[in-house]
Amino acid sequence: KKGATIDAKATVTRAQLAQAIGTAEFMLFEEGSDFKAEMVKLGFVDASYDWNKTATRGDAFTLLGKVFLEIGGEEGTTKSIGHITDIAKLDDASKKAINELVEYKIVTGNGGKLMLDKNITLEHLCKIMDSYVNPAW
Repeated sequence: KKGATIDAKATVTRAQLAQAIGTAEFMLFEEGSDFKAEMVKLGFVDASYDWNKTATRGDAFTLLGKVFLEIGGEEGTTKSIGHITDIAKLDDASKKAINELVEYKIVTGNGGKLMLDKNITLEHLCKIMDSYVNPAW
């Protein structure tokens, strides 16, 4: 909308996160797809996933990592996240997904933590999406 401003510090919902991931240049989803339904179909999340909740860094990192693995057709490992202390409660698939983002330095964390429980801001989502689409490696 003309004259509107964007609050970079604003949080995003899981639905907005799915929209951002789905419309990025990953070529995983067809144009016009229901990105939420596609993510459920691919097993990235289950059907009970609450899309209206505010997205956390963990939500964002896990979904992006799962897309990364799906595009690359890789099995995934956990070799690059051994130093991360706040991933213990995640399931193996989420750990493998986040490992890919850490391995390729798309996300780095601070002091051995990725702060997965913190809400992700629009600014941070844009930064990791940019690093994902335009990697430094």
